[in-house]
Amino acid sequence: MQLVVDASVAVKWFVEEEDAQRASLLANGTEEIHCPRLLASEVGSALWRKVLQGQLELGDARTGLESLARMPITWHADEALGADCLRLAFAHDRTVYDSMYLALANRLNARLVTADLRFANALAAIDAGSMVLRLRDYPEGLTGSSGG
Repeated sequence: MQLVVDASVAVKWFVEEEDAQRASLLANGTEEIHCPRLLASEVGSALWRKVLQGQLELGDARTGLESLARMPITWHADEALGADCLRLAFAHDRTVYDSMYLALANRLNARLVTADLRFANALAAIDAGSMVLRLRDYPEGLTGSSGG
């Protein structure tokens, strides 16, 4: 199964926080993981913020970003998703950043996995909600209802 993973999930691959174990299970599972190139910048920004807040050592952040580049992820060019992304951002009143992941999931007919509950809940109220899987519902949500 193809999954698009957003930065809220990918950060958990490198930082021990809520649902990090589920994120690790996803990263080491059998699903094909797809991400827009934007993910690397968003993960880098999140790790930088965690270093500034004293939640992570700089060396660990650096190691995380280096290992992200070696992970079995199929990367997709942001510019190839731009028009769809902007259309979705306006249609669903979401940020361009969030819409980039949604555009990729649409293009691949894949599920979008996110740990961002505000994003997932906003999409649940619209037609895109069925393609979104909250990380906290992984892996059960791949075969059944993702719950409410």
